[in-house]
Amino acid sequence: MQPRHPRRTLRYAIGALLLAAPVLTSCGFDYATDRVNDITAGYTTRDADVDVINSLIVAGHPDSGTLIGMLVNNDQDEDAELTSVTSGPDDTEADFEPLTVPAREGAQLQDAGIRIEGTFAAGTVYDVTLTFVKDDGAEIEVELAVPVVTECEQYEGYDDAPGAGRASGEAYSCETAEAPEPAH
Repeated sequence: MQPRHPRRTLRYAIGALLLAAPVLTSCGFDYATDRVNDITAGYTTRDADVDVINSLIVAGHPDSGTLIGMLVNNDQDEDAELTSVTSGPDDTEADFEPLTVPAREGAQLQDAGIRIEGTFAAGTVYDVTLTFVKDDGAEIEVELAVPVVTECEQYEGYDDAPGAGRASGEAYSCETAEAPEPAH
């Protein structure tokens, strides 16, 4: 048996460590924990100067509901004003007072009282387009595929935008069916 040489062993250890370093650090730079992760029921888009976060249509009845969600203006200097909301295949225009989203701030969509009318039911997704006008006159269009939810549980009381459609159709029930007794 030959005696061990400490320097040679040290060189092998350093060499092995250098060869293993790229493998051990190969996770890259786009870590999943560094990315935005929205775990919500609503639709979120961050593709424009104004982010639309967790947008939903809360409906107490079929074919009519209130648009809710959060708007965040990413512009550092200019306000953005929500001036138009259209929805559905025929681009039905919603009637509401314009909503200002200040620069570097947010605003709640439900504060605008936007009633969405069309042909949709709870559990479906409905196309909605928001149009913003910035202080400099530039227009921003944000297209959304908004889920429709019933006005139950955490959404109770949110379908409160004014409009004729609120009274049409049969109201959704928030009653949950009782589970049958297990057979013995």
